[in-house]
Amino acid sequence: GGLYGVGLYGVGKTFTSVFKYPRIWSGGVYGDDFIGTAGGQTGVYIWENATATAPTALTNAPTAVNWVFIAGNIVVTLGQGGVGNRIKTSDAGDATIWTISAASYAYSDDIEGAGTFISQATSKAINLLFTENEVYTFEFKDKPDIWETKLLFSSDGLIAPNARIELEEGVAWMGQGDFRIYDGASVSSIPNNTCRDYIYENLNYEATWKSFCRHDPVRKQVFFYFPLGAATEPDSYMIWNYKEGHCTLGTEDMTAAEQNVLQIQSPYTAYSISTSVDGSIYRRDIGD
Repeated sequence: GGLYGVGLYGVGKTFTSVFKYPRIWSGGVYGDDFIGTAGGQTGVYIWENATATAPTALTNAPTAVNWVFIAGNIVVTLGQGGVGNRIKTSDAGDATIWTISAASYAYSDDIEGAGTFISQATSKAINLLFTENEVYTFEFKDKPDIWETKLLFSSDGLIAPNARIELEEGVAWMGQGDFRIYDGASVSSIPNNTCRDYIYENLNYEATWKSFCRHDPVRKQVFFYFPLGAATEPDSYMIWNYKEGHCTLGTEDMTAAEQNVLQIQSPYTAYSISTSVDGSIYRRDIGD
């Protein structure tokens, strides 16, 4: 809106441009279906595994959330109703029941002191909830309290909703100032990271929300993609080989990646920056 301190106090100004976050889908498999959201205070949708039918609004689910994930047989939403630190869930085994009662596992809580939750990842039975400056654990405890949320790490958070990845023994992510790993007990920096200082000194912080990860479980590697310099889309990456314990920096234009759940598959990545220009899809790690 202009330089700090310029203009009369209490007199409104008109912004010449508006900063908007891109839509980033989240969700997961629920039975034979997929439940998810586009985020940005949009609704919760269900896709019932029929290619001829588009996703539809999930019955009784919140209509304005930022993130959705599946924990066991419960649908969990973050940021419901514009309250960034709110967690709201469905009943266990029935994604259409959201009313809190003694007979239901439906749950809602605003986590005191927490910032806006922007993402989630699972390490064994524990969910990690990320803000831009903090990491919380979110663990199922059964009735009467149902869930327990605890602050795990307050020195750093997550730089982008998809800048985290689930590994065999924990979760790795790109924070606001370092690359970090949760091993099921504590948070630490990725060791021997000789690329860190160069990356954070050259990030385009206006576009870091688009940063993301992909995992190569066969070669024990995590790829972190991010925009450097004047790039407005991810144009660079860091490979962390967590088996051999080293990091490598490289360049590649990329905007999305499929998660390699089955190790025998060759995952896909994609690059697309405009609805008017054809993008590209790549099949990775074939025959080597």
